[in-house]
Amino acid sequence: MVKYCENCGHELDEEVKFCPECGTENGPIKRKCPNCGATVEGAVNFCDECGCDMNSPVKTEKTNYLEKYRIPILIVAIIAIIIVTFAAASFFSDIAVGSKNIEIDKFRFSIPANFNQTSESIGEEDYGGTSQFYRNGDETIQFWIQDVESTARGNSIMSDLGGERVDRYGHTGYFQKFTDGTYVYSFVDGNKICHIFASHDYLYDKIELL
Repeated sequence: MVKYCENCGHELDEEVKFCPECGTENGPIKRKCPNCGATVEGAVNFCDECGCDMNSPVKTEKTNYLEKYRIPILIVAIIAIIIVTFAAASFFSDIAVGSKNIEIDKFRFSIPANFNQTSESIGEEDYGGTSQFYRNGDETIQFWIQDVESTARGNSIMSDLGGERVDRYGHTGYFQKFTDGTYVYSFVDGNKICHIFASHDYLYDKIELL
């Protein structure tokens, strides 16, 4: 029976004790039982632990990865289905709702068609200008156009208002959230400041400046 040098890997006959290539002393052949895994020394035909035929091929079990990871795969699949379902519902909902154009002062906007104009306000009439309020259930959008003496004055007011600088609708304006959970995005256009109030931040993606 053939064995190999433990040091250099040279092929050796079973009875050879020292490797003719590197001189390393080599012990008896050591094999693992294909059945129980016990270490068996020498050129024996049967494992002295379980009696397995040492000359039989080693049996390896194939891992059934589908069965092993079945539950994680199902969880991921369910989550993916939920995400796709909500995304599709939102997409087709927007298509079904459509949009409508509105005019306020010198601005024209496109908003979802299911928003209807109401007489509500947030008190901006105390500061002058023009406003329009739209509602769809608990969702609200309000436009308030404030008159200013000049662009410079408008930028000064915007700076005082503060907030996060955001590019939206072709303008660089300021975006902030109020303590009551509503939002406002404001930008200057000539001698006008356009304030867009919304009950939810995602509504800004449904508004277009025409």
